[in-house]
Amino acid sequence: MNRPFTGHTKPVFALAVTIDGQHIISGAEDDVVKVWSVADKRLVSTCIGHTSGVAAVAAMPDGQRF
Repeated sequence: MNRPFTGHTKPVFALAVTIDGQHIISGAEDDVVKVWSVADKRLVSTCIGHTSGVAAVAAMPDGQRF
């Protein structure tokens, strides 16, 4: 069964994929950045504290930072 990525409470405006293809980083109007495992669609990390939505995200080439 194909399961969607769920977790943001408002529209997602930004996506990035790590260079190894193992993680997706999403940023949304809900002021949250989330990191997801592509293989099992599991939420790996959440970064809160932004104040005006997240309009852009990027993955660094080392795969350890975003």
